[in-house]
Amino acid sequence: MVPIMPEKEEVIKALQKPAQFGPDIDLEAYGRESSRTPAGEAPMRIQEEGRAGTYLQVDYSVVRRVIREALRDSVEIVDMREARKRHDLAPYYWKLVNPATDKYTAWTYLNEDRGVFIRVKEGVKVPLPLQACFFIGTEGLNQNVHNIIVMEPDSEATIVTGCAAYRGLQRGLHVGVTEFYLKKNAKLNFTMIHYWGAGFDARPRAAARLEEGASLVSNYICALPVKSIQMYPTAFCEGDGSSVTFNNLILAQEDSLFDLGGRIIFSGKESRGEVLTRVVAKDRAKVWSRSCIVGDCEDCRGHVECMGLLLSPDCSVHAIPELVAKKRGAELTHEAAIGKIAREQVEYLMSRGLTEKEATSLIVKGFVEVGLTRLPDEFLASFRKLLDVSLRQL
Repeated sequence: MVPIMPEKEEVIKALQKPAQFGPDIDLEAYGRESSRTPAGEAPMRIQEEGRAGTYLQVDYSVVRRVIREALRDSVEIVDMREARKRHDLAPYYWKLVNPATDKYTAWTYLNEDRGVFIRVKEGVKVPLPLQACFFIGTEGLNQNVHNIIVMEPDSEATIVTGCAAYRGLQRGLHVGVTEFYLKKNAKLNFTMIHYWGAGFDARPRAAARLEEGASLVSNYICALPVKSIQMYPTAFCEGDGSSVTFNNLILAQEDSLFDLGGRIIFSGKESRGEVLTRVVAKDRAKVWSRSCIVGDCEDCRGHVECMGLLLSPDCSVHAIPELVAKKRGAELTHEAAIGKIAREQVEYLMSRGLTEKEATSLIVKGFVEVGLTRLPDEFLASFRKLLDVSLRQL
């Protein structure tokens, strides 16, 4: 059920409400003053060649926004403040994510630090990916962004978001609330990549509503250390024949803590979806993979899968699947497998001339490769480079 907007007093009260899952965070421990000027530069080179449009935000300031000339009448990509001036956003604004859900949604509702509004108009098939990047450039900053993505009927697009911190920063908090609206027969491939740092916390909050025939593939990737990430996106498959895939690919290392997964609620006839999580854990990292699919209609199909590979004795992976069938004919399944690399596999590869480290890296790459099948091709190379860097430390 889509949440009803609460009274402001209820939202204020929710500032004391911890998230249902994951470690609690003291919001007062983070600052609200940016040291970056509005014209500040991004902390890394952002590729714009081969992109349909780009949105860059550093702390609370938009530093770049561009759309290809040929798409200016077909695609809109602006910051939320500008979008609220241009449009009546009442049908979309905080209609899927309840601002009183927890302290992070409440804080973002009361202290919204821009965010991006993306709309692809009816029938438009965007030929190149759109990108939206959010950076923290101030030590100890709390950044709260609210994003809305609207895919009009029969539209198609690929969107990638990258979140990162400036080099040398030790800590910070990023809260990103994103609401997706996919109308009839719209198709969206959405990829979120995090490049934070060992002292950073992130609390993404997301929900999607899908109409008839709409399709969403949502990929989440993190291959670098982070202090903690907690997320539990929800998709409402309300339209007949709608489909959702949540695909999480995690390389958990050092003292990183991940609590993630996804929830899908089927109410449209013949709707379908899956929550897929693939985890490689090492050092002292801990991962909780929570997944829930709710069959509230006949002929819906859902699947949950968590695969974990443990590379160190002090790391852990917890798979927590939940299936709820409310109507006869709902077909819901789950599968989980967590373990370490089989010694005989390593020894076989070593017998073929590889060192133990090379053999282990090859097995891990093969395990991860299965989780890459839903990523846009152009992002595969960059993720594989990240994986190579991490595996050198094995």
